Amino acid sequence: MPVTAYQQVDTPLMTFIKYIAAIALALILLTPHAHAETSQSQLSLSVQVVPKRMGTLGVWVTGLGANKTLSLQNNSADHLSITANGGSTFASQYLKGTNYAVTVSLQPTGQLCKIVDGSGTMNSDLTSLTVNCVNTYTIGGTVTGLTLGKKFILTNNKTDALTIAANGAFVFKNPIIEGESYAASIGIQPAGQKCVLSNGSGTNVTSNVSSVNVNCDGTYTVSGTVLGLNVPGLIIRMNGSTKILASGATSFSFSSALTTGTAYAVTIGVQPTGLKCTITGGSTGTGAGVVNNANVTNVVINCNKTYTVGGTLSGVTTSGLVLKLNDTSSLLIPAGATSFKFASGLQGSSSYEVTIGAQPAGKTCSVTSNGSGVISIADITNVTVQCQ
Repeated sequence: MPVTAYQQVDTPLMTFIKYIAAIALALILLTPHAHAETSQSQLSLSVQVVPKRMGTLGVWVTGLGANKTLSLQNNSADHLSITANGGSTFASQYLKGTNYAVTVSLQPTGQLCKIVDGSGTMNSDLTSLTVNCVNTYTIGGTVTGLTLGKKFILTNNKTDALTIAANGAFVFKNPIIEGESYAASIGIQPAGQKCVLSNGSGTNVTSNVSSVNVNCDGTYTVSGTVLGLNVPGLIIRMNGSTKILASGATSFSFSSALTTGTAYAVTIGVQPTGLKCTITGGSTGTGAGVVNNANVTNVVINCNKTYTVGGTLSGVTTSGLVLKLNDTSSLLIPAGATSFKFASGLQGSSSYEVTIGAQPAGKTCSVTSNGSGVISIADITNVTVQCQ
């Protein structure tokens, strides 16, 4: 084909050159773009934020006194000493998700510090606990009179128990918080002694207490012998204590422990049927006295057979007649009665006398025979009373 002025024919060589040129141009155009991408990637990596994996454990302390030291520990290992109120942190850092358990390893002198919610899990950069401290005061006093080798139990507020084994000063183990009350008491008395408290309680405590006093004295019992008790039913009493004696008993002893200087009195509560028991001995000779540094053992209860006094009645057609025996025992006689007998018994060899205590309505009565005499060893049954 003939070639004109406007027509260009590509030879194989020209085609190759154009191909190489196109590739070169593409490389030129692509190279800056590649550099831009690399720079942008590098910039992105340099500002990336990596989340923290560790956290700090802190405490906020209130109420700690001046010149006081509080010691804490976490999980029984990490220790923290605090000397002022405000914030403090444990030296160690902990992985988030770690459990913590903060306790007081040493309380400040004269104070009690408590941790609010002291255990949990570390979930933040800073985990802060609250510790509140308050003043405390000791409760104590002095013991006197405790015999060597004896001991007793003393308690405060019914919970703080203290074993006392010697005379001298004592302090309860647990102090109390400022403003609270105390109440000391004796839980178990020492054997053979009786201890008495004074100044044992108080309220609104604002300082140490050392005025609780315990005075221990020796204690003693009251006992004695029994004679002639051959029936049941005898009841004796001493200072509010009651004791029932069985038939055939030859001795008695009250378990009540009395201190020196205490007055005592053994009395008959109920006489046994058919017997009359009397009491002698003691300091006064009547079963009474005052304890004086020794057991009382000389009280004697003597029981003797008793006899009744009675007789016959005539002409008692109305009510109101009253008979008296030895001017002490009274017996009301009903209308129509033909006999009588006083309930009170008299011991052998005792004197008796029956008299008229009150006349029945419309009648005049008198003791006509055997109205007085001495009881030997038999009941009196022959007293005669006639009414007209």
